[in-house]
Amino acid sequence: MKSVLIRLKRNNLYLMEPLQNIQLTFKCPKTLNDLSPCNSDWYCAGCNRIIMDFRGMEESRILESLNNGDKIHCGIFDAQRIAYTPQPKWYRWFSAALIALGLNTLNNRVFAQQKVPASGVDTTASKQKATADSSGSQITLGIFLVSAQPEYPGGITRFYDRLRSNLQKVSVKEAATTVVKFTIERDGTPVNASLVTSGNAKVDKQLVQLIKTSYRWKPGLINGRPAATDYNCTVKVNPKGEFDISVERVSRTVSR
Repeated sequence: MKSVLIRLKRNNLYLMEPLQNIQLTFKCPKTLNDLSPCNSDWYCAGCNRIIMDFRGMEESRILESLNNGDKIHCGIFDAQRIAYTPQPKWYRWFSAALIALGLNTLNNRVFAQQKVPASGVDTTASKQKATADSSGSQITLGIFLVSAQPEYPGGITRFYDRLRSNLQKVSVKEAATTVVKFTIERDGTPVNASLVTSGNAKVDKQLVQLIKTSYRWKPGLINGRPAATDYNCTVKVNPKGEFDISVERVSRTVSR
């Protein structure tokens, strides 16, 4: 998803659109004053962990930077861009415990960056920036989940176009609506296409078959891992023979 800058100036900063696929699940009580500058990010001695700095970064870049990261992420965000969605208490305790124990894949990077800072890094300026930023409520630190919806090759409009070009025209006196449920698996394969609502017998059969033989999608993600997602595809045919097509997610994306 391409992020755009909102041309609204506040405190001399341009605000970016809210993050859509990143939800904060645990608010960390620490501030930037409790962290140490580490290259372009921050190091938390208490958690023995790199805290990634995502302020001012487009969501697509954030997701890209997490492709090879941990299952559990810590980050710093502009407070107005991220929503807080509390998880069950056991999950918050489990996440915090994993981080406290250092059970992550970034330990080597943490120590390497702490001992050998990148050349040209002005840690004094970074610390001054930390003090200024943490004086208000401009930032949010915490554990977050990453999710992303499946994507059809070329976008959902291409999927609609493929259905329209392959559905045979039918004659109906009144508008008829067909609904087919299907799942995009972890590898992007569309599976389990089945009829939910019958509108027109010919459209029903064709729609199920077209979804079964659809191209492989880019799978959805939750917490950086491929996940299965359920959808409903609705096709409404009107008396003129035109097709109105839509796809809607019908269940929360879950790991499998």
